Amino acid sequence: MKDNSTLRRYRYQKKLIYNLCMEASLRGFCFNRLRKVSSLVIATVLSAIMFGVIHLNINQMCYAIVLGIIFALANFASGSIWTSIIMHTIINSIGFVAVLIMDLTAASEGLETAEASEVIRTQGNTMLTTGLVLLVISIGFSFLIKKVLRKIAISENNQEAL
Repeated sequence: MKDNSTLRRYRYQKKLIYNLCMEASLRGFCFNRLRKVSSLVIATVLSAIMFGVIHLNINQMCYAIVLGIIFALANFASGSIWTSIIMHTIINSIGFVAVLIMDLTAASEGLETAEASEVIRTQGNTMLTTGLVLLVISIGFSFLIKKVLRKIAISENNQEAL
């Protein structure tokens, strides 16, 4: 039987390959093909919805649609799917590190991860506070993302993206 670190490493490697395939199909193929037959807005929204739906659960679908819009615009601004592949990998890596930290924290308190998650979930204040913090962070990042996409478009001399 494999230990937890080996299983985590295997899942992370599998996720990297999955990111590459997903970005190649959704941004590299669908978004770029849709751009040829429709407007930027339609191509962006349709590829973002596909990105959300492909995650197969409502929790991930909500934020995946927003990320799909950001990834499509980054692809458009840079002219390369590598931008969205790198962004997708970074986002998933943050999630991977968060789960790893939660596992370590739960273990240090003598709990299983599921038990620690349930304790956090049942504390009503924690969910509300987390939601509000994430909202503020999201609003802040939206301005940052706009500036970064503009810089990418300028550096790639993509006048259409400006």
